[in-house]
Amino acid sequence: MESAKATGEEIIEAMLGNLREGLEPLRYSVVAPGVYHVYLHERDYGRLQGIFPRIQQEARQALTEEMRLLEQAERGKGLAAMMQSRFKGRLPEWMRLAMPEGRRRNYEAPAEGWQIAFHQDADGDLQPGDVAVHSLLTLPPQIEMGEGLTTKTVRTLRRDGALSHQESYSTASGATPDSFPTPREITSMSADGPSGREYATIRYSDDAGEHRYLMTKEQVVIGRGGEGYWVDVELNASSKVSREHLRLRYDRAAGEFYLKDLSSFGTTVNGETTPSSIEEVAGEWLDINREVALPARARIVLAGMVALDFEASTRRERSG
Repeated sequence: MESAKATGEEIIEAMLGNLREGLEPLRYSVVAPGVYHVYLHERDYGRLQGIFPRIQQEARQALTEEMRLLEQAERGKGLAAMMQSRFKGRLPEWMRLAMPEGRRRNYEAPAEGWQIAFHQDADGDLQPGDVAVHSLLTLPPQIEMGEGLTTKTVRTLRRDGALSHQESYSTASGATPDSFPTPREITSMSADGPSGREYATIRYSDDAGEHRYLMTKEQVVIGRGGEGYWVDVELNASSKVSREHLRLRYDRAAGEFYLKDLSSFGTTVNGETTPSSIEEVAGEWLDINREVALPARARIVLAGMVALDFEASTRRERSG
């Protein structure tokens, strides 16, 4: 029996489902996620890699058409409201049934266009024929409310012809209209820190470019991430970098930082190898909760592949 195969059409269908799930209604508009990361099994990735540019082109066209169709449906709501007013709320039954009620909103495609990237699932989370789509929608910070930049993430999995969705929201402090992070930085910003709390800054480069991460909660997870693996700092790097490679923890009582290595290919701090927290105990590989102290300034290298420049913030004591 031939194994399942993901097609370009199925990829686009999964993206459209993700778009509809990711729409965020405001009072006068509905905004759509503009950044899409598509994950495929290695067989499907290798088979389709040569036509990714064509799939991107048709996906952008399909996303634009979908927004146009949604806008047309919204116009029907506006017409219904106008007719309700003209007839003082006493519409004929046939007209009432034909016209949906509600305030008309404009459906807005992202101003910077549809950004689509394809990735091979190197972790074995996906089966042949599966399509996973992760989208990002950045909502502007409510400065007057003291809130930070909010990112809506929608994860869609197409498996056996059915779509399933998960969504989450994260809010990062310290964002202003003049300092919006890039889409890659958005995925890396911590979600739980209240305004004014800054423990450390991490600067790094991976296969997607240069990034800056502001550590605004007491513990963060760093690695490649993947289906079922949530990380705070998601690295686009070789599979030698583990899905959950390491954890950084700030001990508020001691005022010190600690690092726990959870990886297969190791971590160094300022050139010194960090002892692993994973050991075989009674035939099982377990996390024995081994940590090492982290200097206020340190270069952390993951699997010899990705270097993180860590610097503790002088503002961290404000959180106490």
